[in-house]
Amino acid sequence: MKTVCYLGDPISHYMRNWLNHFAEHGWKVDIITRNPVDKKLLHLNVTQHELPIHRAKYGFLVNFGFPIHLIKINRIIHKIKPDIVHAHEPAGYGIYAPAIKETPFILNEWGPSHIKNSKGLHRLLEKHAYKKADLVLTEVEDTKYILAKEYNIKKEKIKTLLWGVDLSIFNRNYLDETVELKKRLNIKSGDFVIVYTRAVDPFYGIEQVLNVLKELSNDFSSVKLIFFKYGCSDSYYRKLSELIEQLDLTRNVIVENHVDSKQIPIYYNVADLSINLLEEDNGSPVIAEAMACGCIVLGTNCRGYKNRIIDGKNGFLVEDRNDIKRTVEIIKSCILNPTIKENFYKFNKQYVESNENWNRQMGKMEQMYLKLMECYK
Repeated sequence: MKTVCYLGDPISHYMRNWLNHFAEHGWKVDIITRNPVDKKLLHLNVTQHELPIHRAKYGFLVNFGFPIHLIKINRIIHKIKPDIVHAHEPAGYGIYAPAIKETPFILNEWGPSHIKNSKGLHRLLEKHAYKKADLVLTEVEDTKYILAKEYNIKKEKIKTLLWGVDLSIFNRNYLDETVELKKRLNIKSGDFVIVYTRAVDPFYGIEQVLNVLKELSNDFSSVKLIFFKYGCSDSYYRKLSELIEQLDLTRNVIVENHVDSKQIPIYYNVADLSINLLEEDNGSPVIAEAMACGCIVLGTNCRGYKNRIIDGKNGFLVEDRNDIKRTVEIIKSCILNPTIKENFYKFNKQYVESNENWNRQMGKMEQMYLKLMECYK
């Protein structure tokens, strides 16, 4: 049986998708992680190996978590002898590259924002990981040039692979569920609904989204925003709640508890527009997920979005996430021209099926695994 060992966090449903996909397709899958999940969320062919110290922060001179993790990872890999080691997120798990010996090593870039924050020994460990990797994967073509320059690695070993969307889950086939959810959330016919599916964190632009909503509500009092309470501290959520009250948006904002990823498509079906106001994004699948469910997508003109969104043809881009006026103008045009949503969906459905089909993209990933394994024989 072919074997692959991941380094990453299965608390991310995207990471779990990778694990379960390859387990379902005949691979023995192991994952070394600081954050194991309930095994019910994983296929029977997936084995978790928990690192002994939870959430080591790598203050290297005072925290012994990192060297302990290196020793543990080396022992696990030596014991299970995987055909491939695949680390997700360089800053979080790629830094464990020194523990990997004589095994094909793949490094998945989850977004180059960590480049700005890494320094000292952590920076050196990231650089070592990129150098050691036989293959580096990113979702965005432009990121290849950033990585090659920042870490002095050959562009030839950096490949672009969109992760893809599971079209059996992300689609428009949720008519009954959509009606039921609208009823529960008290969303009426004619209400324009915006959905924000990112973590509740300043990095993801939630405060800008609320300011956009305030301006919209002045002209469209029934406009609604749905977001999910996750990815934030209690103190930040209290701050955000105060902001919602200050902006007089309590009737316009719907806060849901964090839901299972398989429920997210229902929210996309309820919504008219998905908003993503990040300063930088490496190409999160949420854009394609929203497209597949028929949402208008609106994002900043960053690397991860401009390769998916043709402004005005299948979505909208804003140059600056702090340009509240421009963002409001775009959404107003969508409210006043309801045919935009259906026209964009026709284009996006074909785009996602052709370019971001999960099974097809993971088929490409498997071929990369097999090719690399062959090179090590």
